[in-house]
Amino acid sequence: MLRVLFPFELSKWLTLGLSAWIAHLGEGGGGTFSIPDTSGGRGRGFSQLSEFVRDNLGLVVAVGSVVFALALALGVAALWVSSRGKFVFLDNIAHDRALIEEPWRRFRAHGNSLFQARLVLSLLALAVVLSAAAAFGLIAWDEISAGVFDRRALIGTLVAIVILLLTIPLTAAEALLEDFVVPTMYLHEPEVRDGIARSRAALAGQWATVLAFYMLRIALSVGAAMIAFVVTCLTCCIASLPFIGTVVLLPVIVFLRCYVWFFYEQLGPEFQLIGVSEHDLPAP
Repeated sequence: MLRVLFPFELSKWLTLGLSAWIAHLGEGGGGTFSIPDTSGGRGRGFSQLSEFVRDNLGLVVAVGSVVFALALALGVAALWVSSRGKFVFLDNIAHDRALIEEPWRRFRAHGNSLFQARLVLSLLALAVVLSAAAAFGLIAWDEISAGVFDRRALIGTLVAIVILLLTIPLTAAEALLEDFVVPTMYLHEPEVRDGIARSRAALAGQWATVLAFYMLRIALSVGAAMIAFVVTCLTCCIASLPFIGTVVLLPVIVFLRCYVWFFYEQLGPEFQLIGVSEHDLPAP
C-alpha cells in the first residue's frame, strides 16, 4: 500500500480512487433513511399506513412497481460496471499504475462473464429477501397494522429470520468469487466457470486456512470501519460522499485488497499476482 500510494501524487491518487470506486460501485456505503414517527403512540402510525394501503391499493402497487423496477435497473447497471471495474482496480494495483480506459477495454470479456455470475447470486439473494418479507407480511400484518406485536408477529419474525439465513451461503459465494475467482480470471482465463474450477482445485484441502483467513479479514474490516467512522466525523461527513470517501479512504481500501491478494499468492507459483510482468497480461 505504501509503495503504490506514496510518495503522494494527486493525479495517481484520484485515478486509483476512481478505479476503486468503480470496482465497489453499489456495494454498501449508502445512506440510511428513517421515517419520522407520526403515530402519537399506541401504533396509530401502522394503523394509518394500513388504512392508506387498503384505500389506495392500486396507486400503491403502481408506484411501488415503478420504484422497484427503477431500483432493480440501477442495481443491475451498477453490478455490470463494478464487475469490470474489479479487474481495472486489480490491474492498477498489480502493476503500480493508474489507468482507466485501456484496462476497461481489455477486460471486457472478463467483466461480462463475472457480471453474469454475480447477477445470478444477486437475484437469488433478492428472492430470499423478498420471500422473507412476504412471509413476515402474510403472518404478522394483521397484528402489525393494529399496532401490536404479539404471537403472530413473533412467529412471522422468526420465519423471516430463518429464511434470511439462506443469504449466508450466497454471501460466502460472493466473497469467494471476488477474492479468488477474480484474480484467477485475471491471470488465466476470462470465463468465470474456468476461474471457479481452477480456484476450487487450488483451494482443495485448505478450507481451514481459508476460514482463518476470513476470520482475520473480518477483524481487519471491523478496524477499517472504525477508521472510516472517525474519518467521516473529522471531515464533517464529507468522507461519506460518493467517490470522495473512496479517495479519502484509499489507503484503507488498497491495504485490505492487498491483504487478500497476498494471501491468494500463497496458492502456488501460478497465482503470483502483485508485480506480474507485462507479457503475462491477458491479451486485448
